[in-house]
Amino acid sequence: MEATVVRLSWFAVLVPFLAGGLVVRGPIGLAVRAGDAQLRITWDRHAAKKANLEILDGPEHAVMPVAAGLSSVTYQPRGADVEVRIASGETNLEIARCLGRMPLSVEVVRQEIQSTRAEARQLRAAVRDRIRRVEQMQRIANRMLEEVPETKPKPVRWWR
Repeated sequence: MEATVVRLSWFAVLVPFLAGGLVVRGPIGLAVRAGDAQLRITWDRHAAKKANLEILDGPEHAVMPVAAGLSSVTYQPRGADVEVRIASGETNLEIARCLGRMPLSVEVVRQEIQSTRAEARQLRAAVRDRIRRVEQMQRIANRMLEEVPETKPKPVRWWR
């Protein structure tokens, strides 16, 4: 899953780069990383005491208390836009958002494969037609060369 991670927090911002990102951590240190069709959600377990983790994934909404000592969870997104919130106390709230591609359904993938195969058949047929046309043109050129009489060049005199 390709993803762009945008981190919003009262104290922190995540700036995405191609191979990772620069994380300026807030008091809870919430971070979301995309990989292998899953999201890895991490935070500082010492700062997230009596915290609630909230995941908004399209129409789905889940809220769960964070167990003491827990510092990460893995989540399989169902949509392309997932927002993760962690709140510890009344003032510590951090929000991270992961934007990725929508997972493709099996039927969509099958249709794309069929479309690609049909296009490949058309391209092969076009190549065969072009090869036949080049061979035909070569035969015509050979016949034309046979019809042209061979002439001897006149000697050129370079001196007087």
